[in-house]
Amino acid sequence: MIEDSSVTAQAYSMANVLIVDEPLLGSKVKEVLQKDGHDVFYEAEPSWVLYRWPEYPSIDVILTDARLSHQQMMDGPTLLNHLARARSDAAYLCAGRDLSFSELDRIRNSGVAEFIPKPSNGDVSSYARRVRDSVKWCASNGVRNDNPLADIGPSRGRILVVDDQEPVRMLLHAALSSEHEVLLAANGSEVLEKWTSYWPLDAVLTDYDLGDMTGAHLLSSIPITTPNPVYVGMSGLVTDDRREELRRFGAYTMIEKPFDLLQLKRLVGHVVTYRTFCSR
Repeated sequence: MIEDSSVTAQAYSMANVLIVDEPLLGSKVKEVLQKDGHDVFYEAEPSWVLYRWPEYPSIDVILTDARLSHQQMMDGPTLLNHLARARSDAAYLCAGRDLSFSELDRIRNSGVAEFIPKPSNGDVSSYARRVRDSVKWCASNGVRNDNPLADIGPSRGRILVVDDQEPVRMLLHAALSSEHEVLLAANGSEVLEKWTSYWPLDAVLTDYDLGDMTGAHLLSSIPITTPNPVYVGMSGLVTDDRREELRRFGAYTMIEKPFDLLQLKRLVGHVVTYRTFCSR
């Protein structure tokens, strides 16, 4: 439910807060919230939020500008809808000025707990204090968003798993196939030989040691496509050198075996959500 008044609570909890806003207001809000003891993360570009979402700690409150800016590829409600499908249960706050009725309806339908008017007179400090009170209210009362897209969950993706160990391939197929289409390959040569039949793909999960080549060699040999799938490396021995080598060839991250299957499923869901946005 959208409210136009700040609510404060007696109990007070610290929160992990993500701010997606214009630099002037965002930096001031971050400063005020950090003084209160909150952990605050700031992004100016909403697509980076989707890309980095698995790297954030559990986020309790998200503040986004309703319109962001004309250079951005999405507005605030669209970002919140994407995050809801990525299983975000954070409290949503949305800020803006001079919004139309249709814009306010979109904000309401994205599960926002409170709408915060932005100052038209340049009073940045007053705006930051208003956000602080709203964050305090959300954190103290355990507020969560009620975005209906959370029940739908992440987009269904097309995932290629590359591993020379059959038990690992079967494990990942069993873990991911209820939510995604999962294709399997036993080595790098098979991937390169059948690449056109695998395409299009949302993500490629590849082991580092494939027997016939390394995961880095595979990524460097895969034909360039538009848009590229998101590459995730896997290994029983994750080192900084291996991680950096894979990233040089376009890998998003590297995960360690044995897997935490719940975290793996969340990571794949986030990756597919980000890839879906990029291919719009």
